Amino acid sequence: MSEQFNDKDYGEYFSALQKSIENKSKPVNEQHESVKLPQKRKQKTIRLRPWVYVAMGLTSVFLVICITLIIVLPPIIKAHNESKSQTHQTENTTNDLVKVENRFAKFTEHTDPIASDIESGCIIVINCDTNEVIASRNATVRCYPASTTKIMTILTAVDYITDYNETFTFSFKITDPLYLAEATVAGFSNGESVNMTDMLYGAILPSGADATVGLALSIAGSEEEFVK
Repeated sequence: MSEQFNDKDYGEYFSALQKSIENKSKPVNEQHESVKLPQKRKQKTIRLRPWVYVAMGLTSVFLVICITLIIVLPPIIKAHNESKSQTHQTENTTNDLVKVENRFAKFTEHTDPIASDIESGCIIVINCDTNEVIASRNATVRCYPASTTKIMTILTAVDYITDYNETFTFSFKITDPLYLAEATVAGFSNGESVNMTDMLYGAILPSGADATVGLALSIAGSEEEFVK
């Protein structure tokens, strides 16, 4: 040491050494006043009140129920409406069938066959008071209405005729198509004027198609309008 500091003032050396010793003896905080150590942040704990947890739970349950209803209800409502509609249609159909069934006469053990001296292929005789079939032949077979339409024509014509002495004149335009179709006719000819009473007889007795056409034209102007 003496060799190292030969040329130096020992007083200054010892003074510096003393200061160094004094600094080492000071507390760490005093030695490093300018140095600030990082402080740990205190973690804040958020504590909710019990009723808040209850409210959150109820809200969650409510949302789950709403979502479930949104998903489940529409198909259920649709199925219910379809079932209700089908039930309503079935009830209407049943009611209609009951009404139709009541309109038809009933065959009984007392229903007789039609005798062979009557030539009609399909016949049914009904007692309107009891709604029972008295006699029949091929009553359930589908067939042309034939003279039934002429009976209906007569019933309709009677409701609209105002003057039974009024006449209607036939022409080839009316009679020729009927002859070509081999329809049953009363036999009125071209240019013949026939009053309403005779046309009614011509329709009902020989089942004359010419008479029914004459009634339709004289009452309504055309067969189409007469049908209406």
